[in-house]
Amino acid sequence: MFSLIKKIRKKLIEQGKLRNYLFYAIGEIILVVIGILIALQINSLNQKRLDNDAAINVLHRLVQDVDADYKRLLYIDSTYTENLENISEVYNILAMDKIEDSQQLEKVALFSGADIKEVNSVRATFDEMINTGSIYKLENETLIGQTIEYYRLVDENTYQSREDRREFRNLFYGPELLDYWYIRSASKNNLEIAKKFFSDKNSDGYKRVVQSANWSGGLISRGKNRNTLLIEKNRALKNLLELEIK
Repeated sequence: MFSLIKKIRKKLIEQGKLRNYLFYAIGEIILVVIGILIALQINSLNQKRLDNDAAINVLHRLVQDVDADYKRLLYIDSTYTENLENISEVYNILAMDKIEDSQQLEKVALFSGADIKEVNSVRATFDEMINTGSIYKLENETLIGQTIEYYRLVDENTYQSREDRREFRNLFYGPELLDYWYIRSASKNNLEIAKKFFSDKNSDGYKRVVQSANWSGGLISRGKNRNTLLIEKNRALKNLLELEIK
C-alpha cells in the first residue's frame, strides 16, 4: 500500500499538479493521525482490560483472606461462649456457703479465668492494596470504605484484646494468689488444701479469685460483643466483594 502511495505522489509531482499534491499530502497526514489514534485507543483498551483482570484477581484473593478471618472469628465466638459458661459456673460455686464437693473444688481450683483471643487476621492482600494504592483505583467507593473500615475494626479489636489480657494478668497473677496457684492443679491428694483455701471467704486470696471470676466474665462479654460485630462486618464485606467480582 505504501508503494502505491509513493507512486501516486511521484506521479503528481512529475505532472506539476502541486495543488492536487498538497491535498493528497494533507489527506495522507490525516490518515496517519487516524491510524495513530486508533492504535492508542486499542492500546488503552488492552491496558484497561489488563488492569481490570489484575483488580479482579486481587479481589478474589481478598475474598479468600476474609473467609479465613471468618473461620477464625467463628472459632473465637465458640470459645468465648464456652468460656462464659465456665466462668458463670465457677462464679456460682464461689458464691456457695461451703464448697465441699470434690468436682466443684477441682472446678474452681483449675479455673484459669478469661481466655482472651486475637483474630490474627489474614491481611496480606489488604496491606498490598494499601501499599500499592490499588485500593483507591477501585470504582466502588462503598467497597473501598467498607474494606478499610473492616480492617480498622480488626486492628482496634486486636489492641483492645491485648489491653484486656494485660489487665487480667495483672489481676489474676498477682502475689495475693500464691496460695491459689499452689493448689490450682488440684488432685485427690491436695483437695483438702483446696477445701481449706475456699472455706475462708474473708481471705485476700479468696476475694481475689472471686474478683478475677467476675472480671473475667466482663472481659469475655466485651470481647464476644466486639467479635460479633466483626463477624457482621466480615460477612457484609464478603457480599460486597462478590457483587463487585460479578
